[in-house]
Amino acid sequence: MKIVVATQWFPGKTPILPVKNELGMVAGTQLDHSLNRFGFSSVSAQKAIENKSWYTDKHGYDLYIEDKILDKDRPRCWSKIKILLKLLDQDYDYVFWSDIDTLILNGDTKIEDRIIGSSNVDILFGSEWTPDSDYDPNEWADRIREGDKELNCGNILIKNTAWSKKFFEDVYAQKQFIKEEWPWGTEQRAVMHLVAGKRPCVPRRVHSHMKKHVKFLDQNLMNSYCDYGNPQFNETYHIYEEGDWIMHLAGVPNRDHFFDVWFQKWKQSLK
Repeated sequence: MKIVVATQWFPGKTPILPVKNELGMVAGTQLDHSLNRFGFSSVSAQKAIENKSWYTDKHGYDLYIEDKILDKDRPRCWSKIKILLKLLDQDYDYVFWSDIDTLILNGDTKIEDRIIGSSNVDILFGSEWTPDSDYDPNEWADRIREGDKELNCGNILIKNTAWSKKFFEDVYAQKQFIKEEWPWGTEQRAVMHLVAGKRPCVPRRVHSHMKKHVKFLDQNLMNSYCDYGNPQFNETYHIYEEGDWIMHLAGVPNRDHFFDVWFQKWKQSLK
């Protein structure tokens, strides 16, 4: 089985994006914070690349790192979709996307371990547990046990099929999500829109016509979050526990600091 692990990092200054009006004319500009928000620097990116290189070398996977913006008219996070389509045009059996702000902390877990039992599915998404804005904490505990999950595009395992290619082509065509600022103007919102059945809402469950193609993995299997000292955050999401495969520092403030803490722990574990 031929597998590639892919990520992206764009060094340098935060670029300025054109803001277009309803007629498609440039009406202003805005900073693109779609990737290096929350203080994630090139130093942290190099640590992440070291970690991913170690993992891919260990298991014989290819590693693909994109350092160019592939569509300068969109926030940089949209380049992820272009990268995936590029790799799906190659002879890989699976493409595993892992955001640059992730660390693989259990190197014994192989990508094939996540494929087992889901080989008939085209796309496996990492997930997160997210309550509604007016949720009751006591009720939410029951909802989590019922398997109520929201997808997250930080870690995605994609089987190289015609359906997968068409799905990400359709994602890229959701131009209504380009004009809005993060977090609403991201590729993740476009993915959510399609998985939910082209409805403008966050999907709690996969839409019926998507069920045979798309699966959400429990958060601990592919998208554990980092404890940064926020009790409400820790109660809402699955926080990394020893033995989990991947930690994703999604939404973590002072991200360079926490990324370095866990990077050093990972380095220490190799000794």
